[in-house]
Amino acid sequence: MLDNNPQFKVLNQTFPHIGEKIKAYWGLASFVPYMEGLLHGTREGTRRGFQTDVMMALYHLAEQHKAAYPQYQVSDNFWTYVESKPQKPAHTSSEGG
Repeated sequence: MLDNNPQFKVLNQTFPHIGEKIKAYWGLASFVPYMEGLLHGTREGTRRGFQTDVMMALYHLAEQHKAAYPQYQVSDNFWTYVESKPQKPAHTSSEGG
């Protein structure tokens, strides 16, 4: 199904390792956290970001997945996504000497 999808082709040509994971997770609950991580970032700001065409392809794939599997919905709201994640404890440095 995905091999003939134009959005999947854009993604898979540029990032085949991501394409393979999307194919593996398609139709499963595990698609949601994987796609949210791609769309919203999970690397503490170390990811450079995707090119516009790849980002749009990811978004369209998330929408297509939501239409086909409404029980597994990717959050398209960044702030909802951020608020749903557990907060890391603040880093404290030891003072004194």
